[in-house]
Amino acid sequence: MDIEGGAKSVPNKILVPLLEKASLEDISDDFMLEKWANLLASSSAGQEVQPRFVSILSEMTGGQAQLLDALKSCSPRGRPTTYYTRQLATESFESEVKRISGAHGVTREALTEFAHGQDGLCYLFYEDDIPNTEAFSLEGFDAGESLLQLESLGLVWVFATWILAHHHENHFKRHFYIRALLSPLGAAFVEACSPAED
Repeated sequence: MDIEGGAKSVPNKILVPLLEKASLEDISDDFMLEKWANLLASSSAGQEVQPRFVSILSEMTGGQAQLLDALKSCSPRGRPTTYYTRQLATESFESEVKRISGAHGVTREALTEFAHGQDGLCYLFYEDDIPNTEAFSLEGFDAGESLLQLESLGLVWVFATWILAHHHENHFKRHFYIRALLSPLGAAFVEACSPAED
């Protein structure tokens, strides 16, 4: 049923839990309050909003929501995220790693340049900067735990590996390469929680 101004009534399956969970948000967190308002506006505008978006948003912190927005801003423009499958993204990552690993005498500089040219958020850690490379994990840097939480919600895909890079004469060091991409669910969620474009 349409209501004034062309807006549509929000299904109870979305409206009731949204109002309940949004009311639990810290009132000083303007960023998250705006996300809740955007989600409600998207639903009333007739945009496809999945009921689970309410639950997902309630499990996120402001920092994680900002990380998602950053991921959206560096997602590929020519290849809509909705075209991805996990298998396609995995194969793409593996082929990139194989290509850079197979480069004869790849240097730290070349590896850095490669990482900056990829879609999504890329993180590169050099062996010299990691106290214990054997124990390196995604929890070892600021965004790591947030990426793991977002991946558990199905919003992002996180890929990680190590690559040998030429350091000195006949000496190679391990560098850790991590890339995060929005999943199709993540792309739809970010869209639903973003302000409407004029």
